[in-house]
Amino acid sequence: MRKNLYKYFFGLLVIFSIFHIIRDLQQTFGFSSFATQVVTLKRNWCGAYCDFITYPFEFMILIGSVVQLKYGWNKKLACIIASILIVWLAMFLYDYFIFNT
Repeated sequence: MRKNLYKYFFGLLVIFSIFHIIRDLQQTFGFSSFATQVVTLKRNWCGAYCDFITYPFEFMILIGSVVQLKYGWNKKLACIIASILIVWLAMFLYDYFIFNT
């Protein structure tokens, strides 16, 4: 049961990371789509860097999740991925609640 649960979790992280990378690339290059129209926030605190600030997090989560799925459970890597995800979520919530009021 636990093994299947972590596979679903990291599988969802892979799908979410790929979606978010595609959305960020569209936003960076000025393409307009449903994802770039609906999920975009005002960017007050990071200015021109906002288009690039999430790429390292996305690629670390994507690569780490693929490694977890391919080679099996690694507790240290899982903790690193979870930490990155928590930091990323905290950045999003801070940006959403502080700057979009």
